Parts: sequence; C-alpha cells; structure tokens
Amino acid sequence: MNRIEFRNNFLKAIIHNKSLIAMFLLFIISFVCGSGLAKNADSFTNEFIKGIVTNFVSVRTDSSFLIVLFNSFFSCAGFLLLFYVIGLCAVGPVLSPLVLAFKGIGCGMLVGFLYATYELKGIAFTAIIILPPMLLFTIIYIFASREAFKFSVIFFKTLLPNIKQTGLNSSFRMYCARFVFMVFICIIGALLDAILTSAFIRFFSF
Repeated sequence: MNRIEFRNNFLKAIIHNKSLIAMFLLFIISFVCGSGLAKNADSFTNEFIKGIVTNFVSVRTDSSFLIVLFNSFFSCAGFLLLFYVIGLCAVGPVLSPLVLAFKGIGCGMLVGFLYATYELKGIAFTAIIILPPMLLFTIIYIFASREAFKFSVIFFKTLLPNIKQTGLNSSFRMYCARFVFMVFICIIGALLDAILTSAFIRFFSF
C-alpha cells in the first residue's frame, strides 16, 4: 500500500467514524475542563470532592469483593441505561453529548482533585485503583453516547412528515444488540474494579 492509498483509507476511516471521534474529543475536552476546575476550585467544592473521595475509600475498605463488584457494575449500567433511553428520544442528539460531557467533567474533577490535594499519593491511588476501570468504562460511555446519538437521529427522522424512514426495525435490533454487548464489557470493568480495590485499597487512607 503506497502513501496515497494509506492517506485515502485513513481519511475514509475518519469520515466513517466522525461521530465516534467527536464524542472522544468531547470527553477529553470535558475531562481537561473538569481537572482544571478541581485545581482552581473554591473551598466548598474542594470539601465536597474530598467528602466523595473519603466516602469512596471508606465504603470500599469495609465492603466485600461482591459488594464492590455490584456497586461498580450498577454505576456503569445506570449510565448505559440512561444513554439507551436517550437514544430513543428525538432530543437524543442534544442530550447524549451533554451526558457524556457531564461524565467527563466529573472524572476530570476527581482525578484533578486527587493530584492537586494528595500529590504522589493521589497519583498512585489514581493509577492503581481509579484509572484502569475508568478507562474501560470511558470507552463504553463514548460508544454508548455515539450509538444513542446515531439512533436518536434515525428516530427523529421518523417524526418528520416528508421523510420516509426505512429499516427502523433492523436498526433498533442492532442498537439493542450493541448495548447488550456493552453490558458485558461493563461486567468486565466491574470485575477489574473489584479486583484492584480488594488488592490495593487497604494501602490508602484519605
């Protein structure tokens, strides 16, 4: 394959996955904004985030492997369900990016707070316990947001009087199948979260 063919294939891949790339960039921007907000937050916001982190550590320290597993799974599954429902709404093209941006800001604020407040201890806690499952869950949320966005566009077109939308049933079946697959990935992320928590949470206190 020469350079021109590679460039053409690369451009085609970008065009074909433009909505996915847009969601990825949206999450990254939201994450960076959330991290910046945490580093420059007022005392009230710092105390609020600190309370979340302290509660996160204390609850998981006293919880069994299965409790952590179920809590992590239902947290991820809750967002998946939200994205799934958004995809069935005509306003999904607006709501799905907003929910993803909200999640990105929340993750950024958490990581930014841990780094700004606890420095090396916060970095270690993030790298060992927070980041591995967060990366997997983030991939799920980005794909879920993309799927919700795309199907909501299809659904919106069915409401327009002059546009006849065909293949809605097959699109819906594919939509459901993809979310079922994401649920299985969510289970893997929850397992990873529970394993890392059970192995390392006792070494941290905030």
